[in-house]
Order: sequence, then structure tokens, then C-alpha cells
Amino acid sequence: MDLLYRCLSTMYRIGFGFWLDLLAAVSGLSFSSGLYTDLNPSTRPLGIFDGNVGKKSAIGFGTYPSKPYRPEGMQVMKNWRLHSNQIGALVQGPSNLKLDGGVYGGNNIQVDYDRCTNCELTNAHIMGRSGGTLITLYLLCGYVS
Repeated sequence: MDLLYRCLSTMYRIGFGFWLDLLAAVSGLSFSSGLYTDLNPSTRPLGIFDGNVGKKSAIGFGTYPSKPYRPEGMQVMKNWRLHSNQIGALVQGPSNLKLDGGVYGGNNIQVDYDRCTNCELTNAHIMGRSGGTLITLYLLCGYVS
């Protein structure tokens, strides 16, 4: 059964609207039950991640480099709506992660890829801020189409 993250919204957050921070092992009741001791969440398929909104946060969506998400095959997050954040998407350290579609607008930095392997941004609508601020797309590694 796929995990489903569809049409969720976060607004007016001081930190991250959405944060993908997956440990290399389960903890708490999942671990102590003995059922999931061999499970590594940081390599599991993502499931369905579609149509989520991050607005007016420091960072609309982010990953954390010290606990990177590194699944075996390409995982796709679809149709983000990230606007009016300091940074729309801050993608640090993962591998095999594609942001497909969506709208990135009105952020100081639209998308920032950092220390990524095989990461992509495809079919996205990227728009600048009102008031004439330049559109910014930082890519230290990754692929944009």
C-alpha cells in the first residue's frame, strides 16, 4: 500500500512547511514491536506525493542533508505549489528525487538543489516575485527541463 500525501497545505510557518527527514532505521513503537527492525525508511519508496501547497514559510519544502533520502529508484513528487516563501524548495543531499510539474513563484529563491545525485526538476512553472525581483533557480547539481 502506497503512502498518500495529496493536497496538503502549510501556511505561515517559521521553519519548513514540509520537511522530508527519513531516518536510516525505525524508532519508537515501530522498532520495539520487533516487526520493523530491518526497515530503512530513508530508502523506501515515497508513495504518492501530489498537489501539496507550501506558502509563506521560511522554506516551503525541504530535505535534510545529514539524513538524506536515497531510494533505489526514481521517486516523483508531483505538482508542488510553493509560493511566497523565502525558499520554495530546498533539496539537500537526496538521490533519485524528481519534482515534476507544479508552480514555484514569489519566493526569494524558487528551487535550490544542493549535494544531490540524480535529482530532477521537470515541467515546472517558475515565476518571479511581484515587485521586479529576479527569478532565481540555483542548481549545484541535478537536471532541469
